[in-house]
This record gives sequence, C-alpha cells and structure tokens, in this order.
Amino acid sequence: MPRPVRVRRRPVPAPAAATVLIATAAVAALATPAHADVAQLRVTEPGDPTELSTVLIAVSTPAGATRTLPPLSFAGRPGGVVPSPDGRLLVLLPEQDDDDGIALLVPTAGGPARPLATPPGVTVAPPWSHVSWSVDGTEVLVGNAPRVVPPPGVAADAPEARDGTLSWTALRCPIATAACAELPGPAGEAVGVPGGALVSSSVLSLLPAEYVFAGIGDTPVPTWVRPRSAWGRLIRGIHSDPRVAATHLEGPAPRTVAGVTRAAAAGLPVTMGLVGGPSGAVGYRYGFRTTMRRRAGRIRLDTHESGPRLLTVAADGSARVTALPRIRVTRRDLHVDVPRRPQRFRFVPALGLPDGRGWLGYADLRPEGLVPRGPVLAALGVDGRARALRVGGRAATARTIVRAARRAPRFAYVEDMTLAGYERATGRVVVHIRLGRSGRDGAPDDFDVTARLPLDGGGRPTLSRGAADAAW
Repeated sequence: MPRPVRVRRRPVPAPAAATVLIATAAVAALATPAHADVAQLRVTEPGDPTELSTVLIAVSTPAGATRTLPPLSFAGRPGGVVPSPDGRLLVLLPEQDDDDGIALLVPTAGGPARPLATPPGVTVAPPWSHVSWSVDGTEVLVGNAPRVVPPPGVAADAPEARDGTLSWTALRCPIATAACAELPGPAGEAVGVPGGALVSSSVLSLLPAEYVFAGIGDTPVPTWVRPRSAWGRLIRGIHSDPRVAATHLEGPAPRTVAGVTRAAAAGLPVTMGLVGGPSGAVGYRYGFRTTMRRRAGRIRLDTHESGPRLLTVAADGSARVTALPRIRVTRRDLHVDVPRRPQRFRFVPALGLPDGRGWLGYADLRPEGLVPRGPVLAALGVDGRARALRVGGRAATARTIVRAARRAPRFAYVEDMTLAGYERATGRVVVHIRLGRSGRDGAPDDFDVTARLPLDGGGRPTLSRGAADAAW
C-alpha cells in the first residue's frame, strides 16, 4: 500500500467560528454557466503568513470567453477545486496539512461562498480526505475525514488538543444547508454512485492511527517489544481483535455490498483510490494480514500485503474484485529509455465519466500514492476493459498531446500532467500540463498549458495558456 505522508493534527474550530476565516466580496449577478467550462485558480499569498490569501477563480469556455468570480479570502493556499456535475458549484479544498481543514462551496453563477460545516473536531484533510459529488449533484461527499478528540479536560482550541485521539469518518454534505453529517456504516473511502453514497473501509479507518503513522515523526518504530508495553498491547490488538471491513451503499435502500468481520491475523480487505460516478465505482483492493513473531519474551508484528486488485461496484450495486486491467504501451509512445518490449501498465482511476461510459484515469507501471498520477491518459469501460487514450495514433502522453496540437509551443521537457476533467458537451478530456525550457539566461523556465483532446482519439488537441484546475 502507498506509504503515508506527514499529517499535522490540530483541532478544528466549531463551524460558527470557522466562518470568520472566509470573506467574500460583494457579488454582481452573473449568467448561469454553460457546460464545457474550465476553472483556473489565481492565488495571491501575503508576505505575512498570519494574513489571508486572495483567491480568484477564472472560468473560461472553449470559445475563449472568460469571467472571473469575486475574490475570496482564504486561509493558506487552496489544495484544489472539485466541480459539481452541472458546473454550478465548486468545492474549494484546503491545502495539504492545513490546520483548519475548511472547504468552501463556491457558486459559479455568482453569490457568496459558504464553508462546509463539519461536525465538531472533524476536518477535510487532503490528500487523505477524498472530496467528490453525488451523482445528482445535491451532496458533497468526503471520505477519510479525520476527527481529533482532545484529551479529557483539554479545550478544543488549546495547543494540547492536537495530542488527542485521531480517528476517521465519512461525511455527506447536502448543498442546501452545507452542513455535513456522518454517514452511517463503515468509515473510510466515500464516493457517489447511482442510488446514493458508497463507503468502503480503508487502512485509515481499520487500523489505529498510532500504528498507521508510526515512524513519520522523530520517534523510531519499535521492533521487538515486551507484550505488556504500550506498543506491545497496541500490536497485539491489531493482530487479534476482530474488525469489520465492509463496503456499504447508503441511500433509499441501504445495504452491505460486501463485508467480513475478522482479525488482521486472518487477513483484512482494505480499499484505496475509490472513484465514483454514474457507472458505479472502482478502486484498489488490498489484502492486509499480520503475523506475530516471538523471541526471548518479546514480540514483533510482521505485515503482509497483497494486491492491488480492482474493486468494481456496478450501477446496480453488484460488486466484484478482479485483477487490475493491463494496458499495452510501447517504448516509442513513452519517449523514454525503457526496454524495447512493450510495457504492461496498470489502470489508475481518477474520474467517473458523467455519461455513464466508465472512468478516466492514467496508465502507470507501479501505481502508488494518494493522488492519482501516471504518464499516460487512460480509460476504463463498464465492461472492465482498459485502454490508453490516443492522439494521432499514439498513446496520450503529455509530450504526444502537445506536439500533436496546432501552434504547439516549444519546450524541452515535461514537468507534470494532471487530468482536470471531462467536458460533457464537447466530448473532450481536459488536462493541465506543465512544460519547461531554458530561459534567455539559461535558467529553467516552466509554463502551464491546458489541453483539450477528444476522448475517441479523433482530431487534434487544442491548447491554451494557463493551468486548468477543473473542467466540466
């Protein structure tokens, strides 16, 4: 499973107090947005870290028309933006390691932004928390939302509160009220599917935080320990205590799609990278199993991981676990020094296609990490078959996309490629590509472009300057 990254644990203000961190300018009425829009974030950070940043969101159409939403005052730098299925609302995410973990609902037709009011002690914490929308666009869903309960007698806003108990939950936030409530059933990954919200147990929700995040700080991970020490009691509980690992559908007819109750010694299924949409949901399914070793009156816990495999929950709620689909990519398509034989990449899900034709994502040799990434754009159909997207008959890498476009800019290297979304009205995939070249003084000069390419592989991509943070 992907190795954790550092997370700072601090208490969250109560929803009423959280709203003082957000300030919106007076808003003029704007026309209702059309489909096929792209949102770009423009952030001005103050020199004083105690002051708020100014965030502008520019929304542009393929025809080149651009409008800028009223400025927002934001604590820190936004960690991204997630559009609703119809593009009428955007969720502005807090940055990674943000102490407050406040997400904003921003209307693209004008109007004041509203913070998502989470339960006391619960925050939205990218990259651990995954924020998405219900299929009908009426709710925001948050999977793996952290909760910190302060130690007894410690106030929630005291510095010592950060040393409280960390656990995880899943939230549903109706846009009518922007008030989030915990989803019943298992905690973990949560995404929207036809008929409601799908929640599936993750490694965060199943295992104690003290174990998951051990070794990230300055304290080394114990190896051989006494069974009755604090760490010994912790790992004995992980090994022997029964835990419920489940995938549950919450909706008008809630039901458990799959589930087991057993100890880690017998093996537990955990889910990561769950992505929902009109076609249902797909994600990675890992197996987590433990073995207890004993030596000279001390114990050690060994872990064994299997997978990943592909968990698929269809639109009708039926579930299956299969091998990860492989995608053939040639050396010529990759533009890198790899063996001459074709590579068998794995599909990395990132986005549910709004027309029910499956999912978009990437192809990568070794998928890992909490944020979907990969050198090749890819699609997975509802039939379980994965394919690389094509541009001019070749796999859709960043280099291939840019070079196939008319009036392509000159560049020396590719820094990154991020899937921004899918324009339902035009049938085009929108990606943000960061390119680089040498400046006049010889120093590196990086710049951003937004590329639109047909999902079916026909025609040329189109390019525009600037970074696309979201598309719909």
